[in-house]
Amino acid sequence: MLDRTVEVTLPYIEARTLTWTGKDGRIVLGFEDAQVMHRRDGRHTVVTVEGILGVYEAPTLREYLTTLIDEGDGDLILDLTGVELLDSTNLGMLVAACKRLRTQPDPRTLYLVAHKDQGPVHRIMLITGLTKVLHLCDSVPNALRAATTEAPEEQEAPAEVGEPVAGAAAGGQEGPR
Repeated sequence: MLDRTVEVTLPYIEARTLTWTGKDGRIVLGFEDAQVMHRRDGRHTVVTVEGILGVYEAPTLREYLTTLIDEGDGDLILDLTGVELLDSTNLGMLVAACKRLRTQPDPRTLYLVAHKDQGPVHRIMLITGLTKVLHLCDSVPNALRAATTEAPEEQEAPAEVGEPVAGAAAGGQEGPR
C-alpha cells in the first residue's frame, strides 16, 4: 500500500497534472511526460525539471514558477539538465520568469542549468541567442555559487529581456558560465 496522497487537477483536458510528496518530503508536480520539484538552498530556490516540456505543461509550469518567484526572496535556479524537449511555449515562459524576477522590488536573477555543448536546452539557447539574455550555468553548484557570490549590481548582466539579440548563427557569443 502506497503512503501518499495524489491530487489530480485538469488545467487542460489533454494535460493531466499530478502532485505528490516525494521520499524526501518535497512536493512533486508531475505531468504526463515531465515532473518538477523545488527546494530551498539558503535564500535561493532550486527547481529541478525532468522530461518533456511541451505546450500543455507550460501554463501550469508558469503558474508554479510565478508562485515561487512571488514567495521567494533569492535568485531562482532552474535545473533543466533532465529536460529532453523544450518547446517554444516553454521558452517564452522562461523569458517571462526572467522578466518577473528582474522587475521585483529587489531585482533577482534566473539561472538556467543545462549540459554545456550538448542537450536540447543548451542548443536552443544558442540558436535563439538567449544566452545573451539568460544566465546559463553547467551545474547547480556553479549556479548557486554565482547566485551567492555575485550581488545583482556586480553581475555581468545579460541584455535586457526584450532587446534584440544576435543569434549564435550571426556570430553571437555565449553568456556567463
